[in-house]
Amino acid sequence: MVTAVSKLQLKMDFEPGITEQFRTLKQCVAAVVYGYRGGLNAVAGACDVSPSTLSRMLNENEDDPRHFPLDFLPLVIEATGDLRPLQWLAAKFLPNDAMRYEAALARFEQFVSHGSQLVADFAALNRKEKAGKK
Repeated sequence: MVTAVSKLQLKMDFEPGITEQFRTLKQCVAAVVYGYRGGLNAVAGACDVSPSTLSRMLNENEDDPRHFPLDFLPLVIEATGDLRPLQWLAAKFLPNDAMRYEAALARFEQFVSHGSQLVADFAALNRKEKAGKK
């Protein structure tokens, strides 16, 4: 990837994209867990499981009955501070900047419409409360 740093300088990035580095989300999460400076024990503690159990959950063995629960993903991200699993999901399902921008804009518009309705509801409740005190 080539990006313009200034009018006279270009920056070339030869590192593969995150979905090329990790074929699956599980591989990405495993890299985050095993690469964390605090170690497997710290992340397992945040997930309230033993290190061996977490290791088995992150294993690629399809015959192993233990699988990584989706509920653990926020715990892993909070424990490690590593956002690569979110970046992997964004790269996989929002493959370009325009799609990411449109998704963020749609989410913001939804937030604003809900927020304005909340303000209107609160104002109406406040008016009723004041009218009841008179």
